[in-house]
Parts: sequence; C-alpha cells; structure tokens
Amino acid sequence: MTTVLWAPRLLLSRIKYITNMPGYVVGSVTGQSKAVNRAITGEVLRQAAGLAAYYAILAQYFGATPEPDPRSTKFGRLSTGIKKRTILDPLSGFGQVITFAARLMSGERKTATGEIVKERGPDVNPFQRSTFDTMVQFGRSKLNPTLGLGIDLISRQDFMGNYIPSRTKHFFSGFTPLALKDVYEVMDEEGIPRGILPSILAIMGEGVQVWDDAESYSGPKMPSTPSFKIPSSLK
Repeated sequence: MTTVLWAPRLLLSRIKYITNMPGYVVGSVTGQSKAVNRAITGEVLRQAAGLAAYYAILAQYFGATPEPDPRSTKFGRLSTGIKKRTILDPLSGFGQVITFAARLMSGERKTATGEIVKERGPDVNPFQRSTFDTMVQFGRSKLNPTLGLGIDLISRQDFMGNYIPSRTKHFFSGFTPLALKDVYEVMDEEGIPRGILPSILAIMGEGVQVWDDAESYSGPKMPSTPSFKIPSSLK
C-alpha cells in the first residue's frame, strides 16, 4: 500500500477514530468494557479541550476564527496574516477526512470565496466539477509523494488542479522538506515578527500554508492562450 499511498495507516486511523467515536461514548455508559471506553472518551475530551484552548489563544493573537462549515477546504483552519492568506491547520489530517465525507453526503462544497456550489443533481452543469472529481482529488492527495510528483509533471497540474508553469522548479520543490518550504513561504508572506509563530508551528509539525487570494479550488488555473495571427504572406 505504501508504494501507492502515503501513510495509509495514518489515513485509516483517522477514519476509524471518527467512525468509532460514537461507540466509545455509548460504551462508556453501557456494555462490558466501560472502563476502557471511559478512558478513550476521556482522552478525546482532553484533546477537544486542548484544541479549544489552541483556537482561543490563536484567535486572541491573530484575531482569526476557524471555518465552521465542513464542506469548506478551510474547515477547522485559521486564516491569519495581514492578507488572511496564511492558513493554520491543527486538525492533524482529521479535517480532510471530515470535509471529504461532508461533500460526499451533501453533494455540495464551499469554495475559499464562500460560495456554495452543488456537485451533483439534475441542475448541475455536466462540465463543472462533480462529486467524482472530489473523490479523485482526495485520492490523488493521498498518493505516495513520488507517484504524485510524477503525475503532476505529466499532467502539468497539481492535485488541486493548479497549472504548473515550470516542471523543473516543481520537480525540485518535490524534494524540499515540507517544513522548510512552509517556513520559507510564511516568512516571505508575513515577514518578522508575524511570521515567527507560524514558522515555529510548521517546524513542530502543524499544517501551515500560504494560499493565493483567488484560490477557490474550483478547477485548473491555466495560463492565458497567446493570440495567433496569420502571416500576411499566407493570406
């Protein structure tokens, strides 16, 4: 599995954690394994309290609040910085699974600009992004980095559909440690001192990204097509 997917056990653990949670809560009250289920439920509550404290502290520091809509790519993330383009993700992979499930169940997605877009139904344009595209995008985002990089270079699009202007630059960026790449982008975007805290979080393993202003993830961003004129000698 690891030859195709990146950290398949991590992905599976996130899915099992979410789907088994109701059973742990109910089992802490009834059933034969009350002690075990109570211990697990207690750990979950402590994690939830820690996450709430995290949000409160960063909301005070950055003046930002997490996105509450699970259909949004920004679900559970904080938009920080002067231009609100620096994104902090403390959910450790849970947010991606929740967003994927919410989009599959609702047939809708919320873009980065706040627009609610339907992905299936009788009124949906067959040429726009569909639920199947969401499934493909999620699967591609979980590919082994080497395999994913190869697909990027062949298709000249990353897994979000963004056009890759330079294959050489994208190739070498694929071998750059994620933490260093995140720190560089954050410091370039925010500078000192605002970029220091996000950079520290990135080094410690938190998801930190800098998004474009117009990033709505609704499709590929292709370069403009150059105009073509028929030479006068051929007219």
